[in-house]
Amino acid sequence: MNKTILFLFCILSFSIIKTKNVSAQSTNRVNAIIDSIQKCYAPDKRVAVFKIKAYSQNENSFTLTGETSLPDAQKAILEKLHQLSLHVTDSIEILPQKALGDNTFGLVTLSVANLRFSSDHAAEMASQALMGTPLRVLKQDENWFLVQTPDKYIGWMEECGVARMDKARIEKWKRAHRIIFTEMNGFLYSKADKKSTVVSDLTLGDILEVTAKTKTFVQVNLPDGRTGFVSSEQCKDFDQWKKIRPDSAKIIQTALKFMGLPYLWGGLSAKATDCSGLVKTVYFMNGIILDRDASQQVYNGQIIPAKVDSIQPCDLLFFGRINHVTHVGMYIGKGKYIHSSGLVRVNSLDPSSPSYISIIRKSFVSASRILTSIGTKGIIRVENHPWYTPDNSDILTNK
Repeated sequence: MNKTILFLFCILSFSIIKTKNVSAQSTNRVNAIIDSIQKCYAPDKRVAVFKIKAYSQNENSFTLTGETSLPDAQKAILEKLHQLSLHVTDSIEILPQKALGDNTFGLVTLSVANLRFSSDHAAEMASQALMGTPLRVLKQDENWFLVQTPDKYIGWMEECGVARMDKARIEKWKRAHRIIFTEMNGFLYSKADKKSTVVSDLTLGDILEVTAKTKTFVQVNLPDGRTGFVSSEQCKDFDQWKKIRPDSAKIIQTALKFMGLPYLWGGLSAKATDCSGLVKTVYFMNGIILDRDASQQVYNGQIIPAKVDSIQPCDLLFFGRINHVTHVGMYIGKGKYIHSSGLVRVNSLDPSSPSYISIIRKSFVSASRILTSIGTKGIIRVENHPWYTPDNSDILTNK
């Protein structure tokens, strides 16, 4: 009797183990399919949310959980699994979160707002965004919001840094009379008087909504409802400014204004900046939006060999190793380049120059020409970016 029970127990155990093994193999197969779709639709986690996993109910039945900001990726997964005749329970959350309601848009309301890789002050800083930058709001974690900037970069921003709004409000902002702050740094005052109380600091590239003008000041509204006055000499009409045509001399002139600015990992402003933040901000102030990081920028534009006689002023210079770029600068002519390394400074590619840095020069990988590639991947004019331009299909057009 005991031998019979033991035999049946062994058979049952073997059956359970076999079933678990088959189920695990099927789950691994499905997750491998999901991974392949991620590589196609969301290879860069900096610009897309894709956190999806499959869990088996049995050999041919699975539950999909997680979240993504890409509905097309979710659709591709479902289509592929249905082609394999698998039963799928779809529990994937498509961002923005439904809990956000209609307020899935936003504007940065601080002169410079920090973006972090997770919803914690101790988390590594990913990037920054300037006042008036339009955002997509994807999800909330207490007093933090996961947001996406116009260059598609994603990070967590503290609640005080973003004014959330619905599509009607963001479209109204895109049609509003706006100005862009064009000095390196300054202030917004409570009255049309520089001796009055400061409402906010301002920095290069901040975008403000105009409500009135005096001879020497412009009255503006901030996205969070604060109002104030900024000197008219320190700003330009945004709609006129964004029509600016890129000019290499003006781009270099903009870059040189950053000289001596401290390096800050994730920095993207005229207060402090990292290497890619420098070239991105300089180009933005000349009407062009670039990708955020050097490892993204290196694949955009017209690729130029790493030869001094091949590069031209305003070309981006990339340093590091093949397939692992770690640094970027901008060529300004006569063998010199400007970059943020410790601080913003100018160095030379010429070994005979006192400003030559051999360890950087030896890691010169390639260059990219931006000015001949405007409108291509990762290089878009501000005036052509839909987040800054009114949606002509919106119902507000007829109001």
